[in-house]
Amino acid sequence: MSSSEKLQLPKEPLDESCLPCPIASNISLQQYNSFVESKEISGYKLDYKKGTVYMVEMCSTEHEAVVEIIGDAFRDLCPRAAYGSRNNAPIQILGQSPGRRERAMKAILWRQGVAKQKWHFGTVDKNGNHFPPDTNVCNTANDPNYIINIPVSDIFYDPPVPATGYTPLTGPPLALYNAIVAIDLYEVQQAVLMKQEK
Repeated sequence: MSSSEKLQLPKEPLDESCLPCPIASNISLQQYNSFVESKEISGYKLDYKKGTVYMVEMCSTEHEAVVEIIGDAFRDLCPRAAYGSRNNAPIQILGQSPGRRERAMKAILWRQGVAKQKWHFGTVDKNGNHFPPDTNVCNTANDPNYIINIPVSDIFYDPPVPATGYTPLTGPPLALYNAIVAIDLYEVQQAVLMKQEK
């Protein structure tokens, strides 16, 4: 049986409260990878654990708000005056097409050769408990504790591999290569909260 027969996305929208939702079991890692590579999985985030595939996230207005803010941070580095059409810009951000008033939110940044960084920046913890008043929480813009700074040079990290003869693709212009993408998690948090259903 092929992965496309065993692995099917739900035909009807699921309520977010039922996530994570198992959508297939007894799936090999190869079948999962083949399914992900061959299907248009717009609006869903999947997770593979020990042969079971779970739907863990669905597209929402909150998700789109986050994509827009993060996209703006990158697009600021690629002004139309320099590159013309957005299609010519060296960095491009694409979102997916398409409640609660408080959320637990977590951001994780992985970088080559650097320990992963993690930020909890919601208004409640993962169990729905409000943060105690004396804890360091994300409650204002421009708080350096809640700004993710990503060097553009890390985004284009593409070292040569002499053993295979691989040479890197041409990177971005030097001025852009030395730039930093700054994402203020307070802006992300507020966008998510404002987009939630009332």
